[in-house]
Amino acid sequence: MIVFMLLFPSQIPTRQEIILESNSELVILSNSIDIGLAGDFLEEMRQLGFDVVSLHPSQFSTQRMADLIIILGGPDAYEGTGGIVGSLLNSSMMSTVRKRDASFLLELHDVWKEGQMVLIAMGCNRNGTRRAYQEGYDRILSTIAPRLQLGGEVRIKGKVITSSLKLGPDTTVHLDGDTMIVSLGPLEMTGRVVGECAALALISSSNITLQGEVNNSCPSHPPEAIPPNQSTENVILPGVLVWGAGNVTIKANITTSGEIMVSGGPNPLEVGKRLESGQNLSGASHVPPSQGNKPKWLPWVPPNPVKQQQPFKNFVVVKNSKFVQRGQRRLRVAAAL
Repeated sequence: MIVFMLLFPSQIPTRQEIILESNSELVILSNSIDIGLAGDFLEEMRQLGFDVVSLHPSQFSTQRMADLIIILGGPDAYEGTGGIVGSLLNSSMMSTVRKRDASFLLELHDVWKEGQMVLIAMGCNRNGTRRAYQEGYDRILSTIAPRLQLGGEVRIKGKVITSSLKLGPDTTVHLDGDTMIVSLGPLEMTGRVVGECAALALISSSNITLQGEVNNSCPSHPPEAIPPNQSTENVILPGVLVWGAGNVTIKANITTSGEIMVSGGPNPLEVGKRLESGQNLSGASHVPPSQGNKPKWLPWVPPNPVKQQQPFKNFVVVKNSKFVQRGQRRLRVAAAL
């Protein structure tokens, strides 16, 4: 469920618990004509990490209770879209949409259920509808992927997509199960991030700054309890993925029973250079996680953030390890592979 009270505030009070749950499913309702013109738009949504469900109006009854819906088409759209849209507009609005060269992006709340958000991209014809979501792209992103600046107690579960994320030094983040945070802008996490045996993936198409403490280790498999020569290839132990297209800065203690994967755009091996000993690296891969090569512990395949200036390059992989901060420039691996 999407927590819509988080969409617009720039600062959340710190003396309350904030719950961020998965907002990754996106239902797009459209007839065959409009969806045929919207292939690039759907692909962009998928690249951002959304689980896109494309529906014809004849199928809509099965998904009308979804948390997030985008409708493509106006009150005169064919194949049933117009009837659905017309039921949501007053006569004045319908007359305005039907004017020559008209193009609108309408935002509605609590339409078929409480907490629901519905965006309607519509115009006087199919070209007006296409223009509505093309020209309103930034507004769509700011609505479905809100900018978040949080403090205090925060619980996160599932795949959360945001325009940017900043968690202050007074923040304690509890991972209620496997968690992936996808940020279209900078991702800055300070304070504490804790979650017993919960996989954590932090992905940004911009810069990532990670400070404070991260601990998602499993009590039965703490890093220090694994013998140096013991293989854990056949044991699925959730780890930590930090994947940024910009600068990746880690000034945090990271403890995990699984593996740590770190990638950066401008200088992907910078983290590796900051390790005390290169022999503790299991190697670097030129291929980012995908459906074919992702670690078994990753809850989902990371998306490829769009409009990035630098491609993701290599990964530094450290297994069964614990990063320990040494000042601000050096890190060491406290457990052998």
